Amino acid sequence: MAVPLIALLFINVGLIFGIWVFFNTEPILKVQSKFYEKTNWLMVPISMLKEVRNTRIMAAILIVVSIVSAAYLIMESF
Repeated sequence: MAVPLIALLFINVGLIFGIWVFFNTEPILKVQSKFYEKTNWLMVPISMLKEVRNTRIMAAILIVVSIVSAAYLIMESF
């Protein structure tokens, strides 16, 4: 069975986005804050250190899920 191309696309997008967020957390949080300001919301974390840590943890989880999904699809195709 061939590996579905759409699944590989989503896996690659998730992996790239996860790596990008993991290494560029603070600028991404600033962009998110600016977006919320434009929609009339004020997003101010109580602790910026915790916000950065939690965002990096979520990015790491996304990276792991993407890698596990890719491994599953590759193993399933053999």
